[in-house]
Amino acid sequence: SFLFVVDPALQGKLSFISAVTKDKKDDKLKVAPTSVSGQSQKEFYRIQLSSGLDAGKTTTLDVEAIFAHALTPYPAQITQAEKQYVVFESNLYFYSPYKTLSQKTSVTASSTTLESYTKTKPVSLSENVISYGPYDEKA
Repeated sequence: SFLFVVDPALQGKLSFISAVTKDKKDDKLKVAPTSVSGQSQKEFYRIQLSSGLDAGKTTTLDVEAIFAHALTPYPAQITQAEKQYVVFESNLYFYSPYKTLSQKTSVTASSTTLESYTKTKPVSLSENVISYGPYDEKA
């Protein structure tokens, strides 16, 4: 199994989580909340791999996490004639208890109108999807 931990900035806002292995995208893996001794302040999920992983072997997981109530209005107050913007704040790098060899993150906005976003390279914007990475070897 594999432990997935929610970024502390987004704890309590996770509304959906699913996982698949890269080579078996139609085979959804079992995901369940769990606890880790001494880590009660963190939100963990156990992802059950479909088969065991031999020592020294690797696999690639695609984890989809959808968060609700994660946007903050910017500015906090506007007049009725003004456009309302929102801010999404999170860690750029995958928050994990494991050494991560490579990671990619996609943020999907509900609109194609994006005023600004973090431009740490490599990054790309296509319509309403911001793609970050791949970033290699982040502990």
